Amino acid sequence: MLLDELVNVATRRYTVALEDGRVLGYLGVMFVMDELHINTLATTKADQGRGVASSLLEEAWIDARARGITRATLEVAVSNTRAQQLYFRYGFAPVGVRKNYYARTNEDALVLWAAIETDDREPER
Repeated sequence: MLLDELVNVATRRYTVALEDGRVLGYLGVMFVMDELHINTLATTKADQGRGVASSLLEEAWIDARARGITRATLEVAVSNTRAQQLYFRYGFAPVGVRKNYYARTNEDALVLWAAIETDDREPER
């Protein structure tokens, strides 16, 4: 299943942030019609706060615009306020809750949506 995800470049994109051969973070997205779905975004604990996640999101936004994508969505754990702050800076807003979304912890997830600007304006940070 993972191999299918990695080779399906028409509808999937996986990006790894590296520094001196060391993984700092990664982002996995899926393109569905005119939507970008963020499947996974993570930064190592040691590299949090360095702008790694922002850099990965910037690249995804550029790719999304090039593909004509106009909106983005994701789920984030209700307890992950640090990630929520990042997503809010990118214009995401909560539109619902998925109860017990995370099977390992039975934690709820916030469902977030954002518009992707189609011109060269950068989102407010």
